[in-house]
Amino acid sequence: IVAVMSMDHKAFAFDHRGFAEGLRGQLLEAMRTGDCEPLRALIDREPSAYQHPDEPGPLDPEWESIIGTNDVHALGDVALTKYYEPMDDIGVDGDWMALDDILVRFGMRALLLGEPLGSREAGGYFDPGKMGSYFQTEADVRSNLRRLDEARRQHPDLVEKTRSVRAMLERAAQAGRGIYATF
Repeated sequence: IVAVMSMDHKAFAFDHRGFAEGLRGQLLEAMRTGDCEPLRALIDREPSAYQHPDEPGPLDPEWESIIGTNDVHALGDVALTKYYEPMDDIGVDGDWMALDDILVRFGMRALLLGEPLGSREAGGYFDPGKMGSYFQTEADVRSNLRRLDEARRQHPDLVEKTRSVRAMLERAAQAGRGIYATF
């Protein structure tokens, strides 16, 4: 018997600008050093500003017992919730592989994902789910939406095939947000 792991594409309208000004530097430093304490202290200062990524509602003062693991990725996952609403998934779920195949053919893979955070040389990539985690800035979202619309004009057969990707980008763009995508 072979177990098949489901890899659903989850995406969220994400305040990338706020993230870049606030958490990004601290998260990269924590990944580089492996020191979780600054992230823990950040969450401890105002736990109600954060959520568990898989459960609705703000954290309570006993939040650490809910997280389960105490590493930079898990704490970063919680800290990121200040910049998006975890219960408002705008991703493409299990359709991502078929969509990825289509987008790759047109040189537009970034529309579905974005860029990882980090580098091999500086402590690795931020990846709380251990299956990939990606970011698009607000400008990336607007640009990617324009690129997709242009491709759809040139190739009308893409209109139906890329409806869910366009909906994801459009929701983020209308909110003036970037995208945080994860699996």
